[in-house]
Parts: sequence; structure tokens; C-alpha cells
Amino acid sequence: MKTYIHALKELKTAPFKLYAAIYNTVNHTEDDFDMTNKDIADKYEGLSESTVERCIPILVAEGYITLSHGKKINLNGQITILNDGAYRTIKPTDVIKPTKNAKNKTDKNSKSKETFEIFWKNRVKNKIGKEAALKAWIRLSIEEQRLAYKMIGYYYKTVEDSRYFSHTSTWLNGKRFNDENITPSHEAPAGNRFNEHIEQTTEEREAKKAIAMEKMREILKKRKENN
Repeated sequence: MKTYIHALKELKTAPFKLYAAIYNTVNHTEDDFDMTNKDIADKYEGLSESTVERCIPILVAEGYITLSHGKKINLNGQITILNDGAYRTIKPTDVIKPTKNAKNKTDKNSKSKETFEIFWKNRVKNKIGKEAALKAWIRLSIEEQRLAYKMIGYYYKTVEDSRYFSHTSTWLNGKRFNDENITPSHEAPAGNRFNEHIEQTTEEREAKKAIAMEKMREILKKRKENN
């Protein structure tokens, strides 16, 4: 596997400039490198279309990058797969530690999976399509997840026949928790336990339990002394 250090030592100016552009985009952002030759030439000074066309085979042959053809693009609302050589996803073979943004995204997904299980178990009545619902849940912000947890119970009350409950994934993807017709006018808000769960870390919850247990011991000790 060729690394960035190898590139610094071995590559000539033009191939290195192209490699650095690919490397920095993939390893320091959440974006794929899927520019056309023209896109690259327009964005990076000193890299003409002919230079890019010449340098890519060099980087592939020497093991610095890999290409994946058949990129999907949105063209006037239609999803089209283009196998033209100008359209491809390029990835460096060098792998570095995830960026802070990537780590935050992983942490958020992990937390979302945990809170989704609470949501699915305690609030969802139409338990069909769990995997699709999980994907929809992960795409929501924390605030939207809290609102969905609270409002789905009110949504069920607006549907007279349970056979017509919307699939949870459809309900979440459509952000139906924002619908005005399910906003309660008199019932107390739900979901406080859920909010506390996602706002506290495991350590904070354990510390809270420990404090409660200590207070209970003190109360029992005082009762014993008084008796």
C-alpha cells in the first residue's frame, strides 16, 4: 500500500498535486472524490484536463489510488448511472484515522441505534419494517427524535382503525411528527424518560443511581437510630 509519505518522496509535481487533492478530499472531509476531469481542472490550478487524464493511470499503476466506475448522478430528477470514464469514484489506498466529523457521525449513529430500540419497544405500535424505520430514525436530528418519540402516540390516536397505521419508516421520513392535526391541546407531554436517557451518559446515570442509593442508606440509618 502506497502512503502519503511515499507520494511526497516518489511522485513528480503533477501526479502529486492530483494525489494530494484526492487524499485531502477523502480523508479530511466526508465527501467522496467523484469529480470529472473537467471538474478537477476547473478547481485545481496547474491541473489541466490533459494532465489529469495522463496522471490518473500513473497513480493507479503505482498503487496510490483505486477507481470505481458507474457513479450514480441525479440528472433532472432522474437517477442515471454513467459508466463513462470521466465519471468515477477515486479513493486513495492510504487509510488514516477517521476525522473528528466522521467520529462524531459514528457516535451519533451509535447513540441513535440505542435510542431507536427504546422508541421501537415503548412507543411503536405498527411493528413492521424495523430496519427501514431505523435508517429513517438515524437521519433525524436529536431534537427531531425527541419530538417523534413524544408525538407518535398522539398520531396513533388520530387513526380510528389500527390497520391503517402508517409504516413507522414512512411516518419518520415524512416528518409527520410536525403535523398540526396531532398536536395535543390538553394532554401532558410524554417522553421525559427518553429525553433523560439520551441527555445523560452511562457514567452520569450510574452516578445518579449511586447518589440515590446513598440517600436511601442515610434515611434507613436515621430510622434505625430513632427506633
